[in-house]
Amino acid sequence: MSHDEFARPDGDTPALPPAAQPPLPAAATFDAFAPLPQPEPRRGSTALRWVLVACIPVLLFGCVGAVVLAVEAGKKGAPRPGTEPTQVAEAAAPAPSIATSAPASPVGTGPRASTVAVSSAADLEKVCKGWYYPQSPPHAGPAPHPISILVPSVSTGGYIRSAFLGPDDASEAQRAAWTGENAPAVQLVACVDLLDTGGKVRDCKFDEPEPMTVPLHLSTYRLTLYEVATGRKLAEKQMPGEDDDCPFVALIGRERLLRTEIADRQYVSLLRPFVQR
Repeated sequence: MSHDEFARPDGDTPALPPAAQPPLPAAATFDAFAPLPQPEPRRGSTALRWVLVACIPVLLFGCVGAVVLAVEAGKKGAPRPGTEPTQVAEAAAPAPSIATSAPASPVGTGPRASTVAVSSAADLEKVCKGWYYPQSPPHAGPAPHPISILVPSVSTGGYIRSAFLGPDDASEAQRAAWTGENAPAVQLVACVDLLDTGGKVRDCKFDEPEPMTVPLHLSTYRLTLYEVATGRKLAEKQMPGEDDDCPFVALIGRERLLRTEIADRQYVSLLRPFVQR
């Protein structure tokens, strides 16, 4: 009997072997919401570097591709929890000068009272959008007066809490007031809006996840200080971002540029009289 024949009884038709069933492939699974692995920090002559790849959802309509890049230590420290890294935007060709208008205030309308009390930092963002919270403590009584400083967020288009931690000579109680960690106790909100992005100041070099050079542009901001309990405007000032250091970490979005930021000394100069007196 040959290799290709099968034994059968005389006079019967050939007996066919059972049809071979190919094994089913194992089901492939992918968890789109699983946290991405984060590398261990490397220590050595180049000090600490950070790498993180992320996709940030934006109002459930999609996501903005983002990469947190790093340069060698000696620039800025890692971002404080609850804040955003310095942001870089990705575009086909960065323009030498970009003008950006700050959000316009509603015409013919004043601040609107909220019927609910502040319960989180997200509620305080609404103060920058024309709301106030009558249930919040007024800007009165002995100092320090808790404040939340909100700066523009590239990834959300709204605001995010600044990483500023207060003056170097601040006491423990004063530092707690400057950070605004206890949202229901916050008396003041400083809203920082980007007004204009001007010429290039310098190039910032990143080495992970791949070598990249990103231009840093001089930017102009408007800082407006409000009382949370009344929506009353206490101060307003237009100022250039004097912090022109290349950041330690940066977030890539749509545009491909960095902006100078308001320096710590500028916050102290304008806001100290309201927070510590």
